[in-house]
Amino acid sequence: MYRVKLADLVPGMVVAREVTAPDGRLLLNVGAVIKARFIPKLEYLGVREVWVEGDPFLPPPLPQPPAVRRVRGPEEVFQDAVQAISEVFTDLRCGRALELPRVRRTAEAIVKQVLAQQHVLSCLGQIRDYDDYTFAHSVQVCLFAIALGRSLGYGFDDLVELGTGALLHDVGKTQIPLSLLNKPGYYNEKEYRAVKHHAAYGERILRRTEGVGVNIIRMAAEHHEWYNGAGYFRGLRGLEIHEFGRIGAIVDVYDAMTTDRSYRHRLLPHLAVEYLVGLAGSHFDPGLTRLFVQTVAIFPLDATVELTTGEIGRIIDVQKDLPTRPVVLILYDEKGRPVFRRRVRDLRRETTVFVTRLLSCGVVGRWAS
Repeated sequence: MYRVKLADLVPGMVVAREVTAPDGRLLLNVGAVIKARFIPKLEYLGVREVWVEGDPFLPPPLPQPPAVRRVRGPEEVFQDAVQAISEVFTDLRCGRALELPRVRRTAEAIVKQVLAQQHVLSCLGQIRDYDDYTFAHSVQVCLFAIALGRSLGYGFDDLVELGTGALLHDVGKTQIPLSLLNKPGYYNEKEYRAVKHHAAYGERILRRTEGVGVNIIRMAAEHHEWYNGAGYFRGLRGLEIHEFGRIGAIVDVYDAMTTDRSYRHRLLPHLAVEYLVGLAGSHFDPGLTRLFVQTVAIFPLDATVELTTGEIGRIIDVQKDLPTRPVVLILYDEKGRPVFRRRVRDLRRETTVFVTRLLSCGVVGRWAS
């Protein structure tokens, strides 16, 4: 294992230690393969050096023919999905037809990852271009929707249908000017009204595309409907909203709140969950909201967190009925000194102590008890 300055980093090197931003955000997991597009992003985010496997300055060994077909990891599937949606949406913006088979193949690949790996939701997509938000957001929404669909007991084909709808839920934004979508700040009232048309535009695009099922169409049209009827664009309420639309409403807002934007920082997952729970019954289907909170572990086991006390620790227990109040094994005290005698903070009982930062990810979707 060797430490390499960012100026000497080249595509193909393999990450040996987690790469984090100066503010503690995880950018690359151990085992990630450096790609050319990562390097300027790492520099922009303030990374100065990276630990990599082997000796990066020795000539690489001669390539050997693979003995077995390589299995793609979740990060690679995620990046490929973002690329696919980017190209599909760009084609639509240029007046070409929607490439539905490619979107379905992308959804199928994501479904297989979610079904095969419990930790597939862990720390994916930490390196994003802010201008790529629409594409990365569509893929993240797909991941969360499929995870919730799995908890609802959906079979493989239904999960692919749900995933396809999630990837296309914002397809109507291809009809909104890029200058408006990429505005580095909040919309004024006139701009917001213009952006809201994307739900109707999406319905129109999908109705004109051969082979698109009604479930997918309704997800695009209804993911901004509110459970109390105050949403848009038809003002549907309760069970008038298709289940795909009710799922989309929850996962769309959750991902938006937990993603960094150029004009605001993301919320910690537990704060986003508190927001969702607070609006269950008015904005969101209450039953689906409860199930979503149980499905997506707010604080993964083994994650490293910072507390309001200034201490840093590792999560060792999370209860399903109190997912925002984990049990934390303290590793460093408030002055940054290592703690050698076992010290545990049970946030279920210490109600004045909160998690302030998620420093590294553990295993999402796995509960201790």
